[in-house]
Amino acid sequence: MEALCMAGMFLYLSFEDIRKKTIPVIPMMFWGIAGVIMHLYYGRLELISMVSGMLPGLVAYILSIVSREKIGKGDAILLIVTGVYMGFWANIMMLWTGLIIAAIAGVMMLVFFKKSRGYELPFVPFLFAGFLLVMLSNGGMPT
Repeated sequence: MEALCMAGMFLYLSFEDIRKKTIPVIPMMFWGIAGVIMHLYYGRLELISMVSGMLPGLVAYILSIVSREKIGKGDAILLIVTGVYMGFWANIMMLWTGLIIAAIAGVMMLVFFKKSRGYELPFVPFLFAGFLLVMLSNGGMPT
């Protein structure tokens, strides 16, 4: 159930990030609340796992403020929400995998499509790919 909820969230937010270069915060908040409710109902993650899972997103949010939004606040909030669903280590693995895929895509855009270094890639689709790879490597919803 949680994996389906996250996949739907990622699909919607990926289209929005590609189309509008922005991530709507209100729907993410609803997904975050739904994640907390699901965990309370199903008892898959403990409260400490949900809170620690949010840490990478909180760090990204602080970095967004310090860097004057070189890292988008929407991306940081998304990492907070995914942390609620996945816990700390799975969220870190998803972020790391997404960053590697984004770096490869960025190099390809520079080399093959002659984009400038300032070209901005939407990050949510790469996080979605990272989520899918982490799910596949864990044989299901990561914990």
